[in-house]
Amino acid sequence: MLSPTAYLGDFPAAMTTGDYNGDGDMDIVVSQPGVDHGQLDDPACLGTGRAGEVYVYAGGPSLIGSIPGPDTAPAQLMHLLRYTCSASGFGKVLSTIPRPRPGDNADWLYAKAGSAVGLIYKGSDAGGGIVPRDAMVDARIYPVGGPSTDYLLDVRLWSGVAVTEFGGDLAVLGEMDGMPGVDIALAPQLVNAASNEVFIYSYSEVSDASGETGLVRRAILDGGPNLPDGYGYAVAGVSNYAGLGPQLVVSTWLNSTYDGMLYLYR
Repeated sequence: MLSPTAYLGDFPAAMTTGDYNGDGDMDIVVSQPGVDHGQLDDPACLGTGRAGEVYVYAGGPSLIGSIPGPDTAPAQLMHLLRYTCSASGFGKVLSTIPRPRPGDNADWLYAKAGSAVGLIYKGSDAGGGIVPRDAMVDARIYPVGGPSTDYLLDVRLWSGVAVTEFGGDLAVLGEMDGMPGVDIALAPQLVNAASNEVFIYSYSEVSDASGETGLVRRAILDGGPNLPDGYGYAVAGVSNYAGLGPQLVVSTWLNSTYDGMLYLYR
């Protein structure tokens, strides 16, 4: 049994599992989006709202029985992840991307913060868990200087304007574009009378300015004005339907006018 912190929050708001340190055991990730960092150990965040935390527990024989709250730093807690004080609700959505690159032995973690921030945390084959990226990121992770990384997903339209809602649902697609490395799709999961955008990212070995490789924006699906309300409410990956390779299913929101529709992309 995993216990929450002693502070206000909604534990566990989201949960996922994966092998983030490549040791063959499934680790458990839970979130507490409502916890206020200022209540814990970061005075700089006091009064900025409920920023949220994500807890990664190492799988294995020690993950048994009653596990104390993460604020007590139990031995099973591999990582305590935070994003920033200004983005409330970090961890409201969690998902696992299984071994995204050829030869990987560790999974990656997706977490949503705020209304339109998507972060990718890279697992490590070396057994250490989430991999460090740079000092700026490490300063936002506790314990300070502990191993972690985040990879911010590009949530801009091709016009350069950032969307206001993003990343409520994630689908792992496999190698949909035929290039080595996994592809993913992210939908806003909104109940609204509009057609929303679904973003598709694929893995790229091309480094960014900091020397990192990761998931880059490849396509944006927009239902357009003539499709039912809530296009992009949910997404799902289909591994090899009818022998046609990886495919993507996008759903609409079920309302009084439409019974809901599914769109298949390949």
